[in-house]
Amino acid sequence: MSDHELKLPLEWHQTAWNSLIDALDRDHLAHGLLIFGHHGVGKLHFAKALGHYLLCHQPQNHKACGQCQSCLLNKAATHPDMLVVQPEDVGKAIKVDQVRELNHFVAQTSQMSGKKVVIIEPADAMNINSSNALLKTLEEPAGDTHLILVVDSLSSLMATIRSRCQYYEIQPPTQQQATSFLSEMYPDRTDLDVLVTIAEQGPFYAKELIEQGKLEWRNLLSQGLVDVCGSKSSVEVAESWKPVDLMEALHWLDSWVRDMIVLVMTKDLERVKNRDLDALMNLVQSRNLDPRFLHRYREILSEMERAAIESHPNKQLVYDRLLVDWKTMIGA
Repeated sequence: MSDHELKLPLEWHQTAWNSLIDALDRDHLAHGLLIFGHHGVGKLHFAKALGHYLLCHQPQNHKACGQCQSCLLNKAATHPDMLVVQPEDVGKAIKVDQVRELNHFVAQTSQMSGKKVVIIEPADAMNINSSNALLKTLEEPAGDTHLILVVDSLSSLMATIRSRCQYYEIQPPTQQQATSFLSEMYPDRTDLDVLVTIAEQGPFYAKELIEQGKLEWRNLLSQGLVDVCGSKSSVEVAESWKPVDLMEALHWLDSWVRDMIVLVMTKDLERVKNRDLDALMNLVQSRNLDPRFLHRYREILSEMERAAIESHPNKQLVYDRLLVDWKTMIGA
């Protein structure tokens, strides 16, 4: 599933899609749209499907036709009235200069259908300066322009951004829907059910795990948490974690700590999403952990994530700090 194809809403997108189409048919669709939902459920795919539909010259059955000139340009990702704004580097901020270029794009006359579409993903990668630079355009976009902001969590955006948008939530697929979606791309894999669970019902995230070698990173991280409670030092483990993307590491660690809180509170391993991490979860079960420490560790992870977006921290120093705090919390 590449960028060079026409995007159509997926099976589990249909509820949000129908709601959005109804607003459009009643001429109640806002110029600012906020697409939010769980990580990996295909929010960017949904936003592009909407953009393709809005720019299509001959939509059919509330979807882009796939045959008009506009659709052909969108298939090639070369439509002059479609702009996708993302961080220049994965996991970094959307810069104020990028938003200024966006504002210039919006101010220009449409080159084709009269409509223009801007997608910002992830919208919470905008810092304060970038967000402020967007406000006026978001409130009064020139011409028939729709700005589609894509984000995992509404709370991660400035209130002044949220107040200028209509919200559409993308619900996650069922286990069967997600597994079926992935099986079309990976018919020979027998571990798709496990991958969907690891990806917390996010099939697009499961796709990343498969295609970008992230499962190896995940194993490296989880084993490191076990090793640092044994014979290895935090410096040694932090060095072994160097290949792992920092934002990815923070996401996984947060997911695992959430599982640990559930495990400590319920003593029920069946309620743990990452229960394939036997060694790590057995370690947690063997300690009398205070849930308050685990909640505090999640706060530290959140602080680290914000710092990583805004600046360029030394990854190994961040990992060493997280490992020292983890070892202290676990009582090793």
